[in-house]
Order: sequence, then C-alpha cells, then structure tokens
Amino acid sequence: ACRMVDLVQQHPSGGYILDELHVGMAAEKLVVATEDRIRLFAEASDDFNPVHTDEAYAAKEAFITSASQTVMPVVKIDGRPIGNGAPGLLSSALRKDYYRHAEMS
Repeated sequence: ACRMVDLVQQHPSGGYILDELHVGMAAEKLVVATEDRIRLFAEASDDFNPVHTDEAYAAKEAFITSASQTVMPVVKIDGRPIGNGAPGLLSSALRKDYYRHAEMS
C-alpha cells in the first residue's frame, strides 16, 4: 500500500496535486527568503512597496552608533517611519547604558 506521505515526497513539484488533497490535511513548506526570490515575488504580484522589499523599511527598530558617539535611534528613513516611528526599547536601553557607562568613566 502506498502512503500519502510517499505520494507527496515522490511528486516532482515537491507538493500536492489535487487528487492527493483531502479534508483535514495540513502542510508546511520551508522557503529560504533570498533577495532574488523577494524580487521575483514583487514582480509577479506587482507589489514593490519598500516595506516588503527593503530590509531597512521592514525593521521594527534601528539605531546608529560608533565607538566614540552615543546610540542614536533612527525613527524614519526617507520620511517613512521605522517600526512605530518612535525609538524602540532596545535602542533606548542601549542609549541609557551608554550614558551610564560614560558617566562612570
């Protein structure tokens, strides 16, 4: 007897064909998100919104820093908000720790 999982793994597409589907089935598919795949999906769906195609726009928070300067939260890029448009919890905590360590020095 052939099991459903054997049929699915043997199918050239790596997925299901209509005759293999039945009520109650569940499936997962792991897809590695590469810049090429994201670009191809944007082209196929005609969705070039930077929040979907640009890592910086999709970030929940961002900050810049250097060895000799403080932690500076970034709340907008090109007028578009990062996260909720306010300094995030991580950048705020890092900035507070930076000043605490600077005062002790």
